[in-house]
Amino acid sequence: MSINGTNAADFGVFNGIVDLLNGRLNASDGQSVNLSHLFLVGSGAVGDLTTSGAELDVGEPAHGIEARSATLDPASRLEFNIVGSGAIPKVDYSQPDVAGRDRCPMLSVGD
Repeated sequence: MSINGTNAADFGVFNGIVDLLNGRLNASDGQSVNLSHLFLVGSGAVGDLTTSGAELDVGEPAHGIEARSATLDPASRLEFNIVGSGAIPKVDYSQPDVAGRDRCPMLSVGD
């Protein structure tokens, strides 16, 4: 499944929003989910996740996105939510849960 934003020159949120709403996109059959130039928000499960210039807001507010594998390109953004002062994933902060080997060019804390 490929979900593409309308304008590759604009960043994710300006091209459309997909809210997982605790749903599943190809998570049962493990097929790929390719996101290009759009904004994915929420919690739920996806198959093999690949991004191109996409924004991912993991958790709603502190749950997570489960993926069989994840490949994020350098133009994509990954955001997490911190809602508590503890260290319990999916309770105090949102977390991606990648079953396979995740491939991210670099993860850094933004402002």
